[in-house]
Amino acid sequence: MGGYGSGRRWGCASSARCTVEDSLVLGGQGVLAKTIRAANGSAWGGSFIWSRNGERFADIGYTLFGNILTLSYTRRETDKAKYPVTLVTTPQPKGGLRYWFKCPLQGCGRRTAKLYLPNGALYFGCRQCYNLTYESCNESHKFDAMFGHIAGRIGASIKEVKKALKEEWA
Repeated sequence: MGGYGSGRRWGCASSARCTVEDSLVLGGQGVLAKTIRAANGSAWGGSFIWSRNGERFADIGYTLFGNILTLSYTRRETDKAKYPVTLVTTPQPKGGLRYWFKCPLQGCGRRTAKLYLPNGALYFGCRQCYNLTYESCNESHKFDAMFGHIAGRIGASIKEVKKALKEEWA
């Protein structure tokens, strides 16, 4: 009863899916390409650091050798993770290469630009493996119940109520 991972998940409402915004994100904004260029074909190591309001709250060590990025970190002082993530490339029309992660979760192997570590997970994986959505998707129908209630009271459709309120607020 009440063990780790039970109850409300960090940043996730019980009725909504976890979002990418509530997860640690690895990649994007050319981070992978910059790391590979810095390695310049030789073994390279360092760390990815996450901070909020100027305070560091997470960091992950890595080593890069060839097309293998090995991630190494500890979560909650007891869970240690060290595993390889394969990198793949695709040629670009005007030359050069685009770098991708190959999802390291068992049975996936999907090519992705970003990997996510949602709360409670030990390994980074792609958005599809963790069934993550975007915050804006959870909020897009936030007021549908209220619109339905109003529509029922006045004998109109939800679509008509939304349209009338949109015009009123404009």
